[in-house]
Amino acid sequence: METYTELRDTLARKGFGETRGLEFKRGGKWNDIKHPVVKAVLAMSNLENGGLVVIGIDEDRSGADRLSGMDEEASATFNADYVSELVSRYADPPVELQVIKMSEGRRHFVVLNVEGFDYQPTICKRSLDRDGKKYLEAGRLYYRPKGKVESTANLTHHDLRELLDVAVAKRYNYWRRQIGRIGAGAAMPDALGKEGFDS
Repeated sequence: METYTELRDTLARKGFGETRGLEFKRGGKWNDIKHPVVKAVLAMSNLENGGLVVIGIDEDRSGADRLSGMDEEASATFNADYVSELVSRYADPPVELQVIKMSEGRRHFVVLNVEGFDYQPTICKRSLDRDGKKYLEAGRLYYRPKGKVESTANLTHHDLRELLDVAVAKRYNYWRRQIGRIGAGAAMPDALGKEGFDS
């Protein structure tokens, strides 16, 4: 997704509503909204295929007026290096993400395309408290549970089982690739007895 038209089409397909892999944030300067954005990024990174954090969308439910965007000055504060550096302060292992900017007239939007974890789930390595509010807590794992549109550290046993299943499959594929690189790929059987992990 690189253009406003692609953003609009994606949101239209989803009914202009947040989903497990899609979170909206109101527009604003990076320094004013960065803390909840970092929490959303950590949670998205623990989904199998990652997700999108779209900045510049109001929280109302009307659909028609949601794409309010932000001004050019606010959009300019979303420097890819600054965003990645701040996320890296709190994420272990580091999170891969792309900062995509787009505009329609005077409305500007920022989309953070968050990659799913490679083979180890993302754990928060530092606490983050600002203005009397706790955004992140060290040692916690943030997630987007099924059936909810929130980033939370309060995982149920179903959430943990789902995450562990994804991590096991990703770890298995990681080792298959490593063994393949040294020419011993055929020596590693499909121990899980399933296909489709190399998607």
